[in-house]
Amino acid sequence: YNDQKLMVMDGATDTLGAPVSLTLNNYIKGMDVDTSTHTLYVAGQEGGSFDGTISVVSTKTHALTATVYGGDTHYAVAVDSGTHKVFAGSGGLDTVSVLDGTTNTITTPIAALEADGLALDTATHLLYVAGLGNDALTVINEASNTIAATVLMDSGGGAAAVDPTTHTIYVVNELANKVTVVDGTTNKVVTTVGVGGEPGDIAVDPSTHTAYVANENDNTVSVISRSVVSEVARLAGSDRFGTAVAVSKAEFPSAGAGAVVLARGDDYPDALVGAPLAAAKNAPLLLTTGAGLPASTKAEIQRVLAPGGTVFVLGGVSAVPATVADELTGMGYQVTRYSGATRFATAVQVADALGDPGTVLLATGVNFPDALSAGVAAAKAGGVVLLTAGTNLPAETSGYLSAHATTVYAVGGPAATADPSATPLVGIGTRRRWRSPGSSSRLPRRSVWRPACLSLTRCRAAGCWGMWACRWCWSRATASRPLSRRIWPV
Repeated sequence: YNDQKLMVMDGATDTLGAPVSLTLNNYIKGMDVDTSTHTLYVAGQEGGSFDGTISVVSTKTHALTATVYGGDTHYAVAVDSGTHKVFAGSGGLDTVSVLDGTTNTITTPIAALEADGLALDTATHLLYVAGLGNDALTVINEASNTIAATVLMDSGGGAAAVDPTTHTIYVVNELANKVTVVDGTTNKVVTTVGVGGEPGDIAVDPSTHTAYVANENDNTVSVISRSVVSEVARLAGSDRFGTAVAVSKAEFPSAGAGAVVLARGDDYPDALVGAPLAAAKNAPLLLTTGAGLPASTKAEIQRVLAPGGTVFVLGGVSAVPATVADELTGMGYQVTRYSGATRFATAVQVADALGDPGTVLLATGVNFPDALSAGVAAAKAGGVVLLTAGTNLPAETSGYLSAHATTVYAVGGPAATADPSATPLVGIGTRRRWRSPGSSSRLPRRSVWRPACLSLTRCRAAGCWGMWACRWCWSRATASRPLSRRIWPV
């Protein structure tokens, strides 16, 4: 607490390693991690000056890389790994400092009363701010840094945590010895739960929908469990372009996208590598034709992205013609095109644009199912998808692996054969014969070979059954991947 040190525990052995010295950060108040950049942000205060500090630490090397000043004592911190924004609450100044994690610079602070506890819903990009002397939970739209809503509670708040899978917020009420549970979809209090004496910190396991509350006065941990009824929601349009729009609206119901990623919707190669880019840019992945921009896609771009924003176009002019780029420019957008001489080179260009991440998921580029599965995992891990030429490794892909790769996974049999040194993610293939719905005929064996990482029995987005549907519904699955990496797997 006052020795400027951060203790590091090996989770595999539960043993302490060498501490990290946090120069100029005397009073550590809160921590959070950007999992995509492997960066830890430690909020606190410099000595008796009450100057708020944020220590930036590499979780790979355990080295202190920067110390950033901003505001009064920082009592809490929350990180969005998708946008690389870091929020630190300064309760004394009633503000939330905003740090750009890519440059380690503080931007304009956000006014919020008693910013003692912060929690971020990474699925909706909403920040929740609670304070010990404030009976309201403040909801901030991360895209605009403005207050979106205020939720009244029956007592002041403190530490907070979010279950992003259900959009449920848990707020510790230290003085009242209870936790307030808030529904983030309606911004209403669901219930309050009594806990132990002087509850301090709280953490949530989203896989079990369980919250754990540390009670400082009686040295106990209270466990709050919630029953969640699974629901299946269909996102669909009249065609593949409309389905991509439906996914975008579900992901960005109030607009505010950071960009748009645009790929051809009637041919798959370039779109396969777009999910990590869309996730990194906080963008939907929308589709166009080789002839022009569909009306539904155009309308969604104008809804979700403010004029002056960037549209990232995947593929050369033979895939997405120059007339589409010209139309986007005429609509007031900046256009950045990533294209190579081949689909393999285009994938490398996208990886370069993302800063050449070391985590790579390889998948065959001559078919789409394996790459569809890889896209969500790559986005979640802050990595990229690169393509193989079936069982062969193209020069473009090989060059990137030699220059930048530190962790490589081969998704599916063809990719594993192309790069035997990669960690294989290969399922057990089955050659079952499936009937098309409403048909008495069986599909050919070669049409239903199950790719490595897809275990779904239905392609829900397309309303079709079995892997047969996924073979022909790649465009719908592609458009859903930026949303999937935040909420559910594909």
